Amino acid sequence: MEAGNRIQLVNTAIKVAKSLILVVDDDEDILQLTCAMLQQSVHTTVAAKNGREALLCVETMTDSISLIVMDLV
Repeated sequence: MEAGNRIQLVNTAIKVAKSLILVVDDDEDILQLTCAMLQQSVHTTVAAKNGREALLCVETMTDSISLIVMDLV
């Protein structure tokens, strides 16, 4: 990986770290654990336990959400 690409990747990671992450999972334990781990890494999280809640979050916080973490089955 070229130095310029590495710098861009690091800058993107820094922006995400200071941003809001939407975590979506129907398993309450995994949802809580994922949010806790991200919060320990200085991330701000919003939890959604299903697709409907996730869509509501996206509709109301479109400009704030930087990353969505979800499982797909």
